Amino acid sequence: MYNVNNGKEKGSGKSMIVSAWKGGGSYGIRVGNDNAHRFFDKSWNHIEVKVGSIFYKFKLSPTFWSTCPEFRGKIIENWLKSQRLVPWPKGNPPKFELIPLGNNRFWLKKLSDLHRRVRSEIGNS
Repeated sequence: MYNVNNGKEKGSGKSMIVSAWKGGGSYGIRVGNDNAHRFFDKSWNHIEVKVGSIFYKFKLSPTFWSTCPEFRGKIIENWLKSQRLVPWPKGNPPKFELIPLGNNRFWLKKLSDLHRRVRSEIGNS
């Protein structure tokens, strides 16, 4: 996992594990409440996320801070499909690494095999 800017500002620091999300016919990336409050600033109305090799802008809904800690967009659906990650087994969405790059910019990456193995071993101990 990456450590950027030593965590001195929101949107910087260690990366987080996030998951794919689907609801209401749209796809997104669920960051979870803890990550939302730790890595995101409430003054942000949008974030920029590097998906593949391109940065995309995603709006943060008002409910991002309470009941819906995910960002959504057609680009996420297209990317998930291009990676052959849709559909996924019920209750087991694919996991990713979301790396804070500073301010409201992030990099979304597939988890490496090593990260998956380590997380699996930790979960089974």
